[in-house]
Amino acid sequence: MGENNFSGPLPSEMFQSSRGLDVSYNPLLNGNLPNNPPDRKWSINYIGTSIDASRTINSENLTLLNCLHMKECNKFNTKPITSFAVNCGGKQRISSDPLPITFDDDTSILGAAGFHVNTDRQWIVSHVGSDPFTNSSGPGTISTTQVILGTDMPDLYETARTSTSALSYYAVGLLNGKYTVQLFFAEILIDSQLNNGTGRRLFNIDIQDQNIKRDFDITKEAGGFGRPTNITREVTVDNSVLKIHLYWSGRGTCCIPYEGAYGPLVSAIRGFSS
Repeated sequence: MGENNFSGPLPSEMFQSSRGLDVSYNPLLNGNLPNNPPDRKWSINYIGTSIDASRTINSENLTLLNCLHMKECNKFNTKPITSFAVNCGGKQRISSDPLPITFDDDTSILGAAGFHVNTDRQWIVSHVGSDPFTNSSGPGTISTTQVILGTDMPDLYETARTSTSALSYYAVGLLNGKYTVQLFFAEILIDSQLNNGTGRRLFNIDIQDQNIKRDFDITKEAGGFGRPTNITREVTVDNSVLKIHLYWSGRGTCCIPYEGAYGPLVSAIRGFSS
């Protein structure tokens, strides 16, 4: 249901019939969220709508969400920032660079459709997709005990956030200008050498609503399973928000090594002023 032209309040029956509801980027959707969800595992992704969440979410989180085109963004309610970094699917890590970089914790369980707001660091992760990873450390996150070679930051690549549909990361409150975006990847789930060479993960990547990679194959780009590869791009921020969107387009394999092993996967993200 995401990214359509639905309008009006959500029917109450929808909250009873699904544990995961994606209505994101339907700007004319409105109404209220239920005070008491029908199931504690129930989740909804309503980013980019006019749904009133003031009764169910704290004001600091709401301020950042409003900046994602839900409502008018008040720049005076956010701290001006020029960088952010996230260890996708993993605990906080500090790089060993001459100027250490803190990659924030990103281990929140998002459910079948949901998001997490990091108020202190002013970034948001949004997820849409099923919860297929019965062998993972939590829905949408995976990890490996394999040592990742060829990098001075192997721990960044030993965890990842993944989805069977789409992942989005937003940095909010950035000073407008030129930014360098770095995306970190390592395939730590689909080892084609163990599956007769048949497993293949493909997904697309957009930054600031511009496609930068189509049918991106981590293993191919990195030269093998469990090897790191990075993407670096220069982008412009002109509305205080940086958006990174990774999504499956129906290509590649879907069920190797088990059902649900497909869609976008990302190990870490960093953005900083150029």
